[in-house]
Amino acid sequence: MAVKTISLTGATAGLPTKADLEAAGVFHPNCTHTYSLIPDFIFERDYNPDGTKKEKSYAPLWGSKKQPHEPESYKAKFTGELTKDAKKLKKELERAGGSPEQIDEILWNYTPEVQSLIGRRVSAKFVSGCGIAGTTPDTTMMEFDKNPLEWMGCRQTITHEFGHSIFNSIFGGKRPTHDIKEFYAAAEADKAFIKGKKWIDQYFGCVDMPFRKEEVENELSESLFNIKKYSDLSLEQQWKITAKADILGALTGGEYGFGHISYSQKMIDEAFSNIYLAKKYGWNDYAESFPNLWKYIGGVLK
Repeated sequence: MAVKTISLTGATAGLPTKADLEAAGVFHPNCTHTYSLIPDFIFERDYNPDGTKKEKSYAPLWGSKKQPHEPESYKAKFTGELTKDAKKLKKELERAGGSPEQIDEILWNYTPEVQSLIGRRVSAKFVSGCGIAGTTPDTTMMEFDKNPLEWMGCRQTITHEFGHSIFNSIFGGKRPTHDIKEFYAAAEADKAFIKGKKWIDQYFGCVDMPFRKEEVENELSESLFNIKKYSDLSLEQQWKITAKADILGALTGGEYGFGHISYSQKMIDEAFSNIYLAKKYGWNDYAESFPNLWKYIGGVLK
């Protein structure tokens, strides 16, 4: 079924109203058409003032009213030459259809140190309609939606998935380079550490009660950033909340935290991927919340 943008009030020049469509025979008795409201920030991002749809581009992701410009600290990530292996990876990512933003973030993570650490090249594919992102279990293959607008173009998403690639590589494959028991020990130590902290109480029950999750997101948005709605946070601010909650969910089997629909012991890699994200982006407050995992990932990255 075709999708058409209309104006309920007639205030937007160039857009037909619901009455116009009814006069043309739409919304007749037993009609299967439906309509829903478009939030202001979505309209501003995707439509021109006259109601015509903008051509999609990546620019609004870092310069719109909804999302402020990307912080200076995340720009110009490459100050030197890429390694020979990274250059090969860049060409592969370009051929695979990655956007400049996606490729930039992957290469920012693919440092010579990490190349040596994982011992094999990471890879990524860009497909239409995958929705968000993912990493194939026991591999370094990451999958991203070809259009970053489908998952808000969030660079932190890429770094998070890259963390999964590191986890899969150093603990899996034919020649693991790290003992996973050390990671589990750090996770267990932090699980015991956070159990006595009052701040985790507000994360209780979020997995089983979705309405609770939204309530907590808004509470954290206001307490941490003085912004009432989680949906109004910048992408990085959203990730700072979700990644922390995701670690809690992984450590406690979903008793606390949120991020995924459910948690099990098999999802402990979420804790690794998120603590890697926090370390890579310099979220040093995570060191206070998860001191053992923070120390562990620092030892891995050296």
